[in-house]
Amino acid sequence: MKKEDPRQKIDVDGVELLWQVRHLRVHDNFEGEKGISISVEQKPGRTRELIIDFPYSAFGRERMPKEKDLIPRLVAAIRAAMEGGWDPESRGRTVRYKVPAPEENA
Repeated sequence: MKKEDPRQKIDVDGVELLWQVRHLRVHDNFEGEKGISISVEQKPGRTRELIIDFPYSAFGRERMPKEKDLIPRLVAAIRAAMEGGWDPESRGRTVRYKVPAPEENA
């Protein structure tokens, strides 16, 4: 029996990407609460992976955010990573993008 692929499709400004949750919110003894982490790739295993780390404050105590809350923030984070130099069609080492905490934007 074939295992179902956990990746979901998302379109960001005409670029079709695949995303999946790497981990939900967790507690780190050194950093405290850490938010959800998501992996984004255009062609898994063939193009450069983007890892997006959301701060705990982005979704709070919600273990797995509702899709209606997550998707707009995910799209915004992907756009910011692209503006910062991540090219979804390139190859090479994984790029990590840490979403600024809401209080850091004030």
